[in-house]
Amino acid sequence: MQGVRGRRAGMRILPAGWIFILIAILLIFAALNTGINLLFIVLGGVISFIMLSSVLAVWSLRGLTMRRESPHAVQRGEPFLVEVRIGNGKWITPSLSLRVESAEARGTMIGYAMQAPARRTVTLSVTQTLSRRGVHTLHPFDLATSFPFGLIEHRRRFADNTEVVVYPKVRAVRVNLLDRLPGAAASPRTADPNGDEFFALREYLPGDELRRIVWRISARLGVWMVRELTQHHSRD
Repeated sequence: MQGVRGRRAGMRILPAGWIFILIAILLIFAALNTGINLLFIVLGGVISFIMLSSVLAVWSLRGLTMRRESPHAVQRGEPFLVEVRIGNGKWITPSLSLRVESAEARGTMIGYAMQAPARRTVTLSVTQTLSRRGVHTLHPFDLATSFPFGLIEHRRRFADNTEVVVYPKVRAVRVNLLDRLPGAAASPRTADPNGDEFFALREYLPGDELRRIVWRISARLGVWMVRELTQHHSRD
């Protein structure tokens, strides 16, 4: 699966950037009132510094693609890992200081890459949690950077339509409660003498004891799975 290309998701001036803008405004008034050439030179340097910060941040995000790999099925409320693969398609220059943020909670960093070398791919592991059951499309991710001076932040948004199936959360159930389920009393019982050992997992068949159902694995696979035991026969 090829990575998707993002779209521009805006920019914002960071606190350090506002300080430089305030300095530039003060220099404008001072230079116009005094006519000192040195103040005009300093003003030009400050404005160039601000513009260079914005241009380099935009350039750092150019040529990037993103691809996510997540489990097909998870449990409600349980954290799971998502692999984020960031590809840099630029031929020479790397992309530096990349922050991964969820578009749902903008400003909350969930991953960070110091650099994405030119024509290379970096992989990050981020943790996510889904609180509702059903089939969900993961929220888009943002790649943001304020490289190199931390004055202006630019970001791009990536949406790859990754889907995850969320099953109900599995909880421990007492065996005597399972015996009260409809049909449990009619199921043939085979005694499990002490000393039986776990042999394998297999799909549920009519007549299997309900107490042998492995609920957590059944929820993940979407089919009923039971433990198969081997019986130890005593020798007379």
